[in-house]
Amino acid sequence: MGAVGAAFGRNVTPDYRPDLFDTPNPVTVSRRLLYRESFQPATSLNILAAAWIQFQVHDWVNHRRHRPGGRTVEVPLPPGSGDWHNTPGGPPENVMRFAENEGLELPGDRPPILFGNVASHWWDGSEVYGEDEQTARFLREPDGGARLRLEDGHLPGGTNGIPLTGFSESWWMGLSAMHTLFAREHNAVCDALRAEYPSMSEERIYRTARLVVSALIAKIHTVEWTPAILATEAIDIGLHTNWQGPPRNWLNKLGLWLFEAHSLTGIPGTRPDHHGVPYSLTEDFVTVYRMHPLIPDDYELREHHFGQRLETVGFLDIQGGAAEAKIRKTGLANTLYSFGIAHPGAITLHNFPRSLQQFERDGEIIDLSVVDLVRTRRRGVPRYNDFRAGLHKKRIRSFEELTRNAETLARLKEVYRSVDEVDTMVGLLAENPPAGFGFSDTAFRIFILMATRRLQSDRFLTVDYRPEVYTPLGIDWVEKGGMNSVILRHCPELASLMPRRASAFAPWRTVQPAANGGPPDNGGPGDNG
Repeated sequence: MGAVGAAFGRNVTPDYRPDLFDTPNPVTVSRRLLYRESFQPATSLNILAAAWIQFQVHDWVNHRRHRPGGRTVEVPLPPGSGDWHNTPGGPPENVMRFAENEGLELPGDRPPILFGNVASHWWDGSEVYGEDEQTARFLREPDGGARLRLEDGHLPGGTNGIPLTGFSESWWMGLSAMHTLFAREHNAVCDALRAEYPSMSEERIYRTARLVVSALIAKIHTVEWTPAILATEAIDIGLHTNWQGPPRNWLNKLGLWLFEAHSLTGIPGTRPDHHGVPYSLTEDFVTVYRMHPLIPDDYELREHHFGQRLETVGFLDIQGGAAEAKIRKTGLANTLYSFGIAHPGAITLHNFPRSLQQFERDGEIIDLSVVDLVRTRRRGVPRYNDFRAGLHKKRIRSFEELTRNAETLARLKEVYRSVDEVDTMVGLLAENPPAGFGFSDTAFRIFILMATRRLQSDRFLTVDYRPEVYTPLGIDWVEKGGMNSVILRHCPELASLMPRRASAFAPWRTVQPAANGGPPDNGGPGDNG
C-alpha cells in the first residue's frame, strides 16, 4: 500500500473520451485562457511558498514518461498557430509532440488509463533522500555516515550542473534553496542525536533523522504553508487541530464527547485510519496541485544586509544547470531573502508563466500549459462540471456562474461550446475563490480531504509518532520546530527580516537600500513586523 510503483487512486469516477483534442484544442485553450499577458501577484505570499509546494509535490507524485524517441503524444496545432519546434534546433512542425506517460497496462493503440506513482505515496522526504536504497546510500557521507554529503554547505555537484539530491527534475533556484535547507537540517538532527545518544549507530542516526525531518516537513505543510495559502481563521484552526488537537477553550465550551479521538489530540499519535480502502494519492489530487501560475517569470536577487540589488534575472536564468551556480554565487541567505520579499503569481487564468510555455526538458521543447491540459484529459480526470458533481457540488449552468470578469467570460464562450466542455484545470483557475483562499473552493475539497488522509494512513505520523521510534529528542525537534526555526538555524543572520507574526511564507520585512550613505531602513509600512 502506497509503495513506489503503486497505482494512483481516484476521488471521482474517471471519464475517458475518445476525442482528446477537438473539444477544444488544448493549444487554443492555452493561448486564449492561460497565457500570462501581465503578471498577477499573490500579495499575501512570497516566492518561498511557490518553491515549497513544488518541493512537496516532488515527494508525493511522479508519473513516469517514455524515454525520448519512444511513445509520444501529438497535439495538432490549430489553424493560424504558426510552426512549432519540438526539439532544440529541430525542424518546424505543425504538431506539438511530447513523451507519453507510461501506464501500468498494455493498452495497444489506446492511451493508458492506469498509472503507477514513481514516488512513494507517503510523506517520506524522498525528494531529499531518494526513492530507493541505492540512491539514499549514495547521497550519504562515505563509509555509511549518517549525514548527507554537502560541499561547503551546498548540494554536491552532478551532471550538467544539476546537483545530487533525491529528486532533481524541473530544477530551479527555489528548489535548490529548499533542498539545501533540508539537507542541512538533516545533518543538524544527526549531530544532535549523536551528541544526545553516543551509543546510537550511524545507521540508526540516519534513519531517525530522516523520520524527524520528514515529520517536520509534514508539520510545516500542515500548519504553516496551507494556512498561508488558505488564509482564514477556520482553516487555520482546522489544520492546527489536525496536528495538535483543538484549542483548549473549545474543549471547555463544547465537551469531550463532541470530538473523535484524533480531534482531541491531533492525528499524530493516534491509530491509523484508512477509511476502508488502501491508501493512495489520486489523479484528482495531482490535478488540483497544478499550480504553475505561482512561478514568476522575472526575479530580483538582492543582498540582505543593505537591500542592494545584485541582479535581475528571468526564470530561465535560474533553472536547470544554471540554478546551482547562481545560488552558490548569491548565497543561501541572500536567495531566501530575495524570494522572501517577492510575490509569487496568483493561481488564476491568464497567469501561466511564459517561461514554461516554450521550455526545454529532456531534449524536448514543451509548452507546459498544453502538457498540463493534455495529461489531465488523458488520465481520465472528468471535465470541470463533472468534477464538481463528483464532489457533490452543484453543476454550473452558465459561464456567468464561473467568472465575473467580462474579458474572461468572453474568451470562455469563444473557446468552449458549452460549460460541460470546460477543462477541469481551466474551471479551477476561473473560479472566484472564497475570501482569503489562494485557490478555488472546488480544488479545496480534494485538498482538505487528502491533507487529512495523508496523515491518518501513515503509521509514522500516527501510532509510531512516539519517543520510542523518533527518540525523545526527535519528537521535541518536530514539536518545537517550523519553517522559521529551520531557516534561522542555518541562516541566523535573517532573524530581523522574517515575519514576526506570520509564517515564513508571508512577505518578509524589506531592507530599503540606504540613501546618501545612511543606514539601511529595515522594514517599513506594510511589512509583517
